[in-house]
Amino acid sequence: MTVLGTMQTLLCDWNTVRERFKKHYPVICSFLILLIILCVTLGLLCGKDGADSVCLSKECVDTASRIINAMDRSANPCEDFYQYSCGNWILEHPIPKQLSRYDRNVDLTEKVFKELRKILEEEKWDGIQIPESVKKAKVLYQACLDTDALDKIGLSPIYKALKLAGLPKIPPDNQTTVNFDWMRTIVEAKRKIGLNLLVNTFISEDFRNSSVNKITVSKGKCFCGRVLQRNSCKLIFCLNFSIICLMKDF
Repeated sequence: MTVLGTMQTLLCDWNTVRERFKKHYPVICSFLILLIILCVTLGLLCGKDGADSVCLSKECVDTASRIINAMDRSANPCEDFYQYSCGNWILEHPIPKQLSRYDRNVDLTEKVFKELRKILEEEKWDGIQIPESVKKAKVLYQACLDTDALDKIGLSPIYKALKLAGLPKIPPDNQTTVNFDWMRTIVEAKRKIGLNLLVNTFISEDFRNSSVNKITVSKGKCFCGRVLQRNSCKLIFCLNFSIICLMKDF
């Protein structure tokens, strides 16, 4: 085959390809345009998802602020991570005299009690329909604060609780405590009135292995615990029972 023949063949092939390209040109252009639109759309969606993944609500900002303020950035996290992550919180939140410990859970519990108290003492709800459980809790809460009614009842509820725990109304003397079964009293108090006398037992997960449960024994707690020292035992007592009533219908 001569060089001239080869060139003619190539020109014929090129003309064929060009003709085919002209026929499919609109299809190819449409495909490229759709591909560009798809890429732009995906880019915008990815950027939007990235922005939405950052929570900027008041609650999220407050939580982030508490975490940052609790950190001690002057500490080296590689040497003392606990001081680095919680150092400022410990510095700004000393343990109150009436408590044996104080942590974030205790702080949040006190704030929850304050919010619950506001709900139970709220009189106007501005057209909001009050759930039946909240109505019951408010009635019980007000009943607990009715000092006149409590004075009329007297010590009878206490006597009833003592009887359930197997204890006499009047503290016994040395002669009448010879056969006293203190273990039975502790068990009955725990089972029937929910009090931890002398010792407290509960089941919790093992910190070293969360798949294992263990029986934990600790010191007992007074009926109203730390709040007795704040002269607000009655308030917390009412709040606790109101919370139970509040949760009963859920």
